[in-house]
Amino acid sequence: MSTKILTPTVRRWIYGIAVAAAAVLTFYGVIPIEAAPLWLALVMALLNVPSDD
Repeated sequence: MSTKILTPTVRRWIYGIAVAAAAVLTFYGVIPIEAAPLWLALVMALLNVPSDD
């Protein structure tokens, strides 16, 4: 069931939202700028975002 919902396109869309959210959270000081790439790497690993190769 989850394979039908979490298609590669949907996972890329979710990752795009996470990138924007990380930028906003960093801007408002919720997360330190040094932590943003770590959180995004975690989200990418969880979503298994395919590369554009």
